Amino acid sequence: MGGIPRSKDETIECFPPAILALDREREPLGIDMKTFKRDGAFLRVIAAMLRLNFTYFKSRDDEERKRRAKIFGAVAAVLSVIIGVLVWYNLNFLDQVFNSVASQYHLGVMYQQKQDYEKAMEWYQKAAAQGNANAQNNIGYMYLHGFGVKQDYAQAMEWYQKAAAQGLDSAQTNIGYMYRHGLGVKQDYAKAKEWYEKAAAQGEAEAQNNLAHMYYYGHGVRQDYAKAMEWHQKAAAQGLDSAQNSIGTMYFHGQGVEQDHNKAVEWFEKAALNGNNNAQYNLGEFYYHVKQDYAKALEWYEKPRHREML
Repeated sequence: MGGIPRSKDETIECFPPAILALDREREPLGIDMKTFKRDGAFLRVIAAMLRLNFTYFKSRDDEERKRRAKIFGAVAAVLSVIIGVLVWYNLNFLDQVFNSVASQYHLGVMYQQKQDYEKAMEWYQKAAAQGNANAQNNIGYMYLHGFGVKQDYAQAMEWYQKAAAQGLDSAQTNIGYMYRHGLGVKQDYAKAKEWYEKAAAQGEAEAQNNLAHMYYYGHGVRQDYAKAMEWHQKAAAQGLDSAQNSIGTMYFHGQGVEQDHNKAVEWFEKAALNGNNNAQYNLGEFYYHVKQDYAKALEWYEKPRHREML
């Protein structure tokens, strides 16, 4: 393409007639090309091309712009309301979450797992103040072991008793543990057994296993391997690995049952597969001393961290 813009000779003019018409309309009005708005120029070109009155065409365009602006404004207003409602709802939801007893307790558990014991205690206390038995029990545990607080057996017992009063079986087990070992109280096997039995009656596996130990060692009761096996089996049926290991030990030595190394190995393996270190070591001992399968023995010896001889 070629030509000369705005040439008086139409044969060499490069602008189309619509542009030239625009120029002719603008010149009498004294409109400067530099200050002429692009949108206005565009509309004038379109109007000229379509042979429409520019003023009418421009007014229609202005009306359409105003209509779109109103729609946009209305949509923006509706969105503002929706966003406001969502913000209010979420703030209320978060407030309910962080002020609900269950959430406070679970936050305590989360911080305890991260070993941030001070934070854990803070959330446990919030939940415990509202009567959450699990939080009360965990506060007792923190005082018993001195996690996040100074070790205090009296405080531990107090919190365990609050939870136990609500029927929490694990708290009842913990009170039994304190009486059995004389932690902050005079050692009392009779009271330990009483609390273990309360929890065991609710199906608490640790309490059942602890009762088994009392019968196994004759702590506060007449030594009774058959009773020990009975309670170990109740706990083992719930998947408690330490009870499974103890059953293996009793089969290995023939305590309360007929000696059976195959059954011993079977129970050791159940416990070992549940991650019980003592069972892993006991399997190593079995394969080393009984089967003399040293490769197998080494395999199991390499696993455990805590060792308990058969």
